[in-house]
Amino acid sequence: MIRLLNYSVIRLFCYSIILLFSYSCASIPKGEQEHFYMPVSIEEFAAKPFGFDLTLQNFEENYKNVLKRQRYFITLANGNVDTMYNFYKGRKTGIFFHKYGQHDGRLVGGKIRKSQVELNNGIRTGMSRKEFFEKFTDLYYDESDALVIESRATRCTFTFVFSRNKLKEIRILLKRPEF
Repeated sequence: MIRLLNYSVIRLFCYSIILLFSYSCASIPKGEQEHFYMPVSIEEFAAKPFGFDLTLQNFEENYKNVLKRQRYFITLANGNVDTMYNFYKGRKTGIFFHKYGQHDGRLVGGKIRKSQVELNNGIRTGMSRKEFFEKFTDLYYDESDALVIESRATRCTFTFVFSRNKLKEIRILLKRPEF
């Protein structure tokens, strides 16, 4: 009787461990995952709009599973070849980089309308206006249809387009260099 009792206790203990382990390893479905971001300043966002140093190589590594890539070669009069990279998802999202010579590519501009392309601090299309303004420490609530943020660090202009209090589109444009 004692031996049978010990076997039952051991069996119950093993089942408990397996059950506990399986619940602790359970994953949350992608749509229900919560990301907690701390609000950032406009300058912090603009310095790293995608959350990493904005180079062609970094962008390609971070979005290779989300966006497709096209390359266009431009032969210049002096014989050098420049390359334009278009990272896209359908017709609604495209982000362009320009690579010249041996230099690393630089962001030229783009339009984001797909929520799979997420900017720094979880900013993405489809989010509410309220959620958008909560992502910043120094950006005050505004009811306008388009909000423009200019960055001195990256020399880019970010235009956030709202419709019916939802972020519908993000436009990125590199400013022309000052001579």
